[in-house]
Parts: sequence; structure tokens; C-alpha cells
Amino acid sequence: MVQLIDSDELSLMPGPASFDEPFYTIHMRAPGPIPAERIAAILRAVPGVREVAPPEPRWNDARFEWRSDDFYIRIGMTFFEATEPPEWAGSPLDIRCLPEHLLSIWEKLREQIPTIWLQDVTDLRLYSPRSFVSELATEFGEYVARFSMKPSN
Repeated sequence: MVQLIDSDELSLMPGPASFDEPFYTIHMRAPGPIPAERIAAILRAVPGVREVAPPEPRWNDARFEWRSDDFYIRIGMTFFEATEPPEWAGSPLDIRCLPEHLLSIWEKLREQIPTIWLQDVTDLRLYSPRSFVSELATEFGEYVARFSMKPSN
């Protein structure tokens, strides 16, 4: 049986084009700039995601949310200081959802910007979609067999 992901210890963030795993953000150089508005526009276009707080007066105020029945994914926004226009530094997540919900939103972002990764904020590890699904398989047993993935890093 697939279990819920119920966590506020994950975030989406920009990173290198590729990396050998396991990879930790303490080993990462600053990624190339990704304009805040570009991330917001992609999120606004993801089916089921709505903007619940606009990026005014500051981009750090922006919030997005996907919700279905008792499941949700709340997406925050953080930015590198002193950049103009604002550059996206990541999106903290507050989630209670099935793995495929998170993976679907992440995939939509990666279709536009393939250097978006999932970070476990407790140990600073970056995950590719493949390694995250493998981690789920370890934690949840047969999950990988239920989720078909496109090839990626």
C-alpha cells in the first residue's frame, strides 16, 4: 500500500545541470539565475495549482497551492538577496499528498527548467526524480512498480 508523504522538510530548488548521487547542496556552487516571475508563471500554468498569495509587496510573500480532497501541496518562494529582477532560490514545500502528486508538479516545472531538484532540508541532499522514486521504493515497498517515469538524471 502506498503511503502519504506528509512533510515540511522538502523544497524544490535550482541546481546544477547534472550531478553524481548522493549529492548535497553544501557542495554546490550558485546555480545560474532563474527569474522569479518565470517560476511563478510555470506554477500558475500547472493544472490544479492556484496562487494563494501574490508576490506583493515582496516575492517572498508569494504562495501557491495544489489541493485535491484531503491532499495538498503548499509551495512557498525564496529568492537570492539583492538581485534585480528577483532570482528564484527555491520553494519550501508543506505537503500531505501521494508521491505521484508531488512528482507531477515537479515534472511540470522540469519540463521548462530541467535543473530543478528536490532537496531534503534536514540533510541538504538533492534528489533527481529517479533517486527520489528509488528512495520512495525503499521506504514504501512496491511503489516504484506503480509509478512510470520518464528517463532523466
